[in-house]
Amino acid sequence: MITTPLKIGIAVACLVGIAAIIAVDQVRLQRRESLTITTVAAPSVQTALPPVVAPAAAPVVAPPVAEPVICPTPAAEAPAKPAAAPVKELDRVYTVVQGDSLYGISTKVFGTPRHYERIYEANRDRIKDPNTLQVGINLKMPDVAPKAAQ
Repeated sequence: MITTPLKIGIAVACLVGIAAIIAVDQVRLQRRESLTITTVAAPSVQTALPPVVAPAAAPVVAPPVAEPVICPTPAAEAPAKPAAAPVKELDRVYTVVQGDSLYGISTKVFGTPRHYERIYEANRDRIKDPNTLQVGINLKMPDVAPKAAQ
């Protein structure tokens, strides 16, 4: 059996080791922050310098000019997006999948979770408990004004 002073010594050694690891991590974090935070000095007023004249010993040679690349233009522009199709009765039905909730369905269908109560009211005959939905049932989606859907 290990004696009590030995247990205390082991515990203290572990705590000192953990404290050292935390200290090293803090130093690394401070260094990383000091490298990423840079201050920009206010621009100073500079006087115009005279132009620098290159020595006339070496003539300047222009680099060779590559032939221009001509990209073919498309024959016809891409067709514009078709107008939104009118909502059919079939488009306003949602089939419940595993893990769905009224909150999640409202977010998926309308883009906001605030219509979950409307979905419940429209499907009271199909939903016994709004907190548990049966997988595979088809839910009618209520009509929501476009402003409210966004």
